[in-house]
Amino acid sequence: MIPLLLILAMAACSRAASPVLSGPNAMQESREPAVSEEEVKRVSAVKDRHADSLMRLPAVAGVAVGASERRPGKAAIQIYLSRELSKRERRRFPTEIEGAAVELQVTGTFKARPAAKDRR
Repeated sequence: MIPLLLILAMAACSRAASPVLSGPNAMQESREPAVSEEEVKRVSAVKDRHADSLMRLPAVAGVAVGASERRPGKAAIQIYLSRELSKRERRRFPTEIEGAAVELQVTGTFKARPAAKDRR
């Protein structure tokens, strides 16, 4: 589980600097402000302190740190959900922890796949 979360965190953190798809196969540079390394470290430390309790919330498939959708130039704790939440369930989720934004994304469940060399 830990390696998968690390991969998710790396993918989410690199999103702001990555090209963005726009239209059929078109690539353009993201216009989102870059998130500083210090900001990512700060939010990562908050996420690490609270990951166990966040993982116990309903439908949580994983937690990571990535560029905030609501706060340009800031990092956020990303909570990946296996399904949509009811209004009652959603109220159990914080919107902020220790000054770090918390953002929810419905991704479905994650399944580990063998390494590329093992899939041949």
